[in-house]
Amino acid sequence: MNFFKAILFLCLIFIATPAAAEETSSPPASAEAGAVKPSADGGPVIKLNVDPALEKLETAYKNATKNFSKEQLEALKKQEEAYLKTTNGDIAIISTGLQLKFCSENNEDIKKNASKYQSEFGVLRNQVQAAQRAHQARLRSIRDSVVPFIDQKILDDHYTYMSKLIVGLGQGMLEASYQKGGFAKTDCQEVAQKLDAAFKKANSPAEVDEAAIAAKVAEIKQAAANGDVDAMTNLGLMQLSGGTGIPKDAKAGMDLLTKAAEKDYGRAQYMLGLVYGSDMFGSADKEKAKYWLGKAAAKGNKKAAAVLRTLDKAPPPESLETVKKKAEAGDAEAEYILGSRYAQGWGVDKDSDAALKWLLLSAGQGHPLAQSDVAVRLLNANRTAEAIDWMTKAANKGVTNSQYELASIYLDGRLVQADRDKAVFWFKKAADAGDTRAIEALKQLDK
Repeated sequence: MNFFKAILFLCLIFIATPAAAEETSSPPASAEAGAVKPSADGGPVIKLNVDPALEKLETAYKNATKNFSKEQLEALKKQEEAYLKTTNGDIAIISTGLQLKFCSENNEDIKKNASKYQSEFGVLRNQVQAAQRAHQARLRSIRDSVVPFIDQKILDDHYTYMSKLIVGLGQGMLEASYQKGGFAKTDCQEVAQKLDAAFKKANSPAEVDEAAIAAKVAEIKQAAANGDVDAMTNLGLMQLSGGTGIPKDAKAGMDLLTKAAEKDYGRAQYMLGLVYGSDMFGSADKEKAKYWLGKAAAKGNKKAAAVLRTLDKAPPPESLETVKKKAEAGDAEAEYILGSRYAQGWGVDKDSDAALKWLLLSAGQGHPLAQSDVAVRLLNANRTAEAIDWMTKAANKGVTNSQYELASIYLDGRLVQADRDKAVFWFKKAADAGDTRAIEALKQLDK
């Protein structure tokens, strides 16, 4: 397949027909990014900026395959075509983003609820990316049997080059079409329905393996009974909030957390300090919060130290009514707080669906803690690809728990292909933030 000729041909058609942006289901697209600039006659011109490093890697691929047999090339071609289908998702997201931009400027309903639709667009984008990553992971898992005659790194570099080329050019064509009025026929009601449907899908409960959850809960309970401080901490937190397989019991939860903290376990001390510093039981106890956060900070927990520094300066918690008003107006922090309240039953009846709804809206706006919480909830609901995608976003923004959990997932290898290097990378990130679990995990890996 000569992709360059195909791309050039489609590019010419695309620029000649503005409406093609909405009519083409998977327009090929581009490289590092197709920059769209006005030409001398006022029309848009697409300029491809291909990363020179990627071009060198593509040369290595061509050299590696130049003496391959017809059968080998055919096998590579089939694998390549399957892999590059994932670029359709990138193009669809770019197109939807431009449609939303058009509607935000030209449709009163979407303009009025801009923050809501932007949040839902973030959720849609995450769904598409999660599906793409899952598809790519499946392809990688069968790659060895399909193409055993080429170095995996060379092949992965080739895929990266081709997908960047296609997506970049597609973006350039779509933006050129947008500038030429190619999105004027956009059905804004249809766009709104599409975004609402994506959010509804993300917020709908998935099938839960009750037996697996019960087994996991039993395992945690047994470990806690045997004096495992991490299990005691986890079980205590679960009892504080309640959930599948664990009835809410604030007193039992606090007792377990306190026992783990008294055993000098830094994570329990940190979490206990946070609980005392919150209004979980109606009012905060700053003195106890300072005591336990101080214990955790003395062990090098940077987050505990940061909370400790701001504890006295922190304003009193806003009322539920104020938080709701802000959340309904699209405030990401308020959406996160409201979702957390529903998740924990703080001042409201515990409601998992409402919790996920508000956390998703906040996560869609880039709130790192909301992304972390959404990841945990989706992981527990067996929506693995979506969960790992949110977890990765949160980890990249410095959420220590997501970094630790992501490292554990890569080390375990049951949910994704095992990758020791990635596990070590994320364990180090979490350890640098003072996570005692990550520090211990790195010690075990070094043995």
